[in-house]
Amino acid sequence: MCYKDTYKAFLLNNVFKEGYIVYALVVARKYFPPILCLYLLWLYYFYVYVGMPFNYYLLPVPLIFVIVIFLLPVISYLYLGKKANTELSEKHKQWYRIICKYNAKEAELTPRYIDLAKALTIAKNQCGDMDFLKLL
Repeated sequence: MCYKDTYKAFLLNNVFKEGYIVYALVVARKYFPPILCLYLLWLYYFYVYVGMPFNYYLLPVPLIFVIVIFLLPVISYLYLGKKANTELSEKHKQWYRIICKYNAKEAELTPRYIDLAKALTIAKNQCGDMDFLKLL
């Protein structure tokens, strides 16, 4: 995800908090593995080269860090999947109907967040970035 896509995602964060979760996923994928590698190299350096005795009470810290790295995307995807299947609030339903009217698409009777996301994607593809922002 480049800076331009991140900036566009932040524009919708005023309306939807899920953009922050997606951004956290991007940051976690990008920065957590190098931090973990540096941390493990640091532990290896102290145990092997400095001669520090191996303490088993220091081992859970990198293990918990690894578990968090692997579970953060899973938990985030589960949350986003659950949220995508929930029904829209009244304010978002009105906004969804306006966007569907703009797209010349028939609106669902009980729209969900995934339907709103699809309608927003169609509107963005039809009218471009700047016109899409004016539509919002």
